[in-house]
Amino acid sequence: MAKTNKRTSMAYWLFQIGAQQFPLAEALRLDAVHTFPVKAHRDKIKKGDKVILWQTGKRAGVYALAEVESEVGTWKLDAAQKGFYQQPPNTKENVRLKIEYNLWNRPITKNILTESKAFDKFNAGLPGTNYKATAKQYQRITQLAQQEDTAEEPIESYTENLPEPPLNLILSGPPGTGKTYQSVNHALSIIERRSLEELELEDRAVRHIRYKEYLDEGLIFFVTFHQSFTYEDFVEGIKPVSHNGQIGYEIQNGIFKQVALAASRELVDDIMDAIPAPHELVEFKALYKSFLQYLKSDGFENFIGPNGGKLFLHRIERSGNLKVRKEKFFGLGMVSRKKLEKVYYEFQALDAEELQDPIAVIKATINASDPENYLLVLAELKQFEQSYLETADLVDDPHSEETDLSEISVQQFSEIARQTTERFVLIIDEINRANIPAVFGELISLIEPDKREGAPETLRVILPYSKTEFSVPPNLYIIGTMNTADRSIENLDFALRRRFAFQSVQPDPSIISRLNQQPLMDGIHLERMLRTINQRIGLLLDEEHCIGHAYFLTIRTLHDLQTVFDRFIIPLLKEYFFAAIGEIGLVLGKGFMIIKKNDPDIFPDFQHDTIMSISDRRQYEVRSAYAVDANGFIRIYES
Repeated sequence: MAKTNKRTSMAYWLFQIGAQQFPLAEALRLDAVHTFPVKAHRDKIKKGDKVILWQTGKRAGVYALAEVESEVGTWKLDAAQKGFYQQPPNTKENVRLKIEYNLWNRPITKNILTESKAFDKFNAGLPGTNYKATAKQYQRITQLAQQEDTAEEPIESYTENLPEPPLNLILSGPPGTGKTYQSVNHALSIIERRSLEELELEDRAVRHIRYKEYLDEGLIFFVTFHQSFTYEDFVEGIKPVSHNGQIGYEIQNGIFKQVALAASRELVDDIMDAIPAPHELVEFKALYKSFLQYLKSDGFENFIGPNGGKLFLHRIERSGNLKVRKEKFFGLGMVSRKKLEKVYYEFQALDAEELQDPIAVIKATINASDPENYLLVLAELKQFEQSYLETADLVDDPHSEETDLSEISVQQFSEIARQTTERFVLIIDEINRANIPAVFGELISLIEPDKREGAPETLRVILPYSKTEFSVPPNLYIIGTMNTADRSIENLDFALRRRFAFQSVQPDPSIISRLNQQPLMDGIHLERMLRTINQRIGLLLDEEHCIGHAYFLTIRTLHDLQTVFDRFIIPLLKEYFFAAIGEIGLVLGKGFMIIKKNDPDIFPDFQHDTIMSISDRRQYEVRSAYAVDANGFIRIYES
C-alpha cells in the first residue's frame, strides 16, 4: 500500500547507494533502475518530486537525475533491477522513479559540484540513503548535464599521469575469464592513449566498433596460434604461387613482419616531420597543429553543421585524434587525424561539381562509421585555414639549415615514438599453443624494450629468407592471451616468459550479478554457484583450473544453464579430473553423478586377488546436465 501526503509544492531529494550493495552505473547502463529504497522522509517524499541519484564509493558522483513517479510504498522490484542487488535492500519501502538524465558513463563528480556555492551544504557521501536537496542544486546539475562537456574535464585529464603500457604483455588465466575480451580493451588503451578505467565507462558495443575500425585501418592485427603455426607464417617464408598456370615460389611476409613494417613506416614519417625543412606550401600537419591550438582556445565553442546541428569537442588525444559527441547524445565518437588528412586532400583535388555530395565523397575516401562528424570538423578546419594562410609565414629562410636524420638523438627518437607516433598492436590469441621457440626464432631477442629500434641497445638481424636487415620498432605492442588450464602451458619457453609482462585474469563471479540480466534464475543464484565451484576446484587442484564467469553472462533460462554445463563446464571438469572422474562429485555434488558397482560374476570361475579389489571398486559417470533440475543446481552451493 502506498502512503499519501498532502504537500503540493515540489521537493528535491538526494538518493544515494553504495556500489558494493547496488552498482548504480551498471544498472543505469541497462535501463534497470525503476525503484529506489526509502529509509527516511517517508511522509515527505511524494510523486512529482525531483531526485539526484548518487553512487558512493571510489567512483562517487551523480549518475542520473530522476522524477518520483509514485508515493512511498512497497513497490515490487522487477527482475532486471533485482539482479543487480549484491545485498537485498534492508527496507521494503520504496518509490518508483522515472530517469530523466542518464549519466551512467559521464558521472558528475563532487570536485565539479564544489565549485558552486549551491553545494556548500550537500549531503552526498554521508551515511544514509535519503537526504533533502535544494532546487539550486538540482538546477545546477541539470545545467551540467546539458552542457557540451558534462564533466568539464581538462583536455587529456585521463592521460596526464597514465603509465606507459608494457610493450609485451600476456593476459593469463583459466578458461572463460574474458582474456580475449580484455585484449580488446588493452589494444584500445594503447592506441588511444587512454586508461582502462576510462574505457570501461563506455558501452562495450561502442568500443567494439572502434576496435573493428582499427582492424580495418591496419593499426590492430589479430592472429591465433596453433600447433601447426610456424616461423614462415609469423615472420617470413617461401610460399608457392601460381603465375599463368605455372607454379613458382616467392618470399612472403608473415603477420609479425607485416605489422612491424607498417609501424616502422609510421615512425619514420613522424621522424621526418620532426626535421625542420623549408616549406613552399601549407602542409596538412602544420595546419592541423595550429588548428588544434585553436580548438583549445576560448575562441572555439563547438562544430556547427549546415542545418544548425552541433558537434561538441570532448577531448583532444595526444595522437591528434578528436573525441567528439553529437548534440543530445552521450556516446562519444572519434575523428581520426589520419582519416581527416585523407579527406582534406581529397576535397582539395575535387571541383565544385564533384563535391555536391560531400558525405558520399567522405564514404568513398575513408572507412568511417559516422562521416557526418568528419564533414563538420573539415568545415571548421577549412574556415580556420583562411585565417591561418593570412598569418602564416610561408617565405623560405635562406639562412636556415636542414637537419639530417642522423641528428635525431636517441632521446628525441624515443620521445617521438612515445608521444606522437601512431601505435600498432598485434594480438596473439592462445600464444602458448604454438611451438614458441620455433615460431619466434630470432625475434625472442628483438622484442625486448631495450633491443628495439632507437633504443640504446638496438639489435638488428639478417632474416634467413629475404636476407634483409630487420629490427622491431618501439611503437609495436604485442598482447598475448594464455589459458592457464591448458597443459601446453608447461612447454612455454622460459626465454619468452622473461620478455613478457604477465597479467592474471581470474574469475570474478560478481560480474555475473552486474552484467547478467537474470543473475537469480529459477531460484538458482548463479554467482554463489560459481563461487562455490571455484572454491572446491581450488582445494582439489589450484586456482589456475577454475571456471570463468564469462560462461554465465548470457544465461536466461534453466535450459540455457543446462546447455552451458553440458557443453562447457562438465567437459572442462572431465579434462581437469581425467584420472579421477569421481572427484567431479566433490565439485558438483551427487546430483550430477551416477555411481556403479562392478559385478565380479562377469569373470570365469577362477579365484584371484584382483576379483576382490574389482568388486570393491566403484565406477563413476557424470550425469547429463539436462537430467539435472533446478534443485540439483541449487544443491551445488546449498548442502
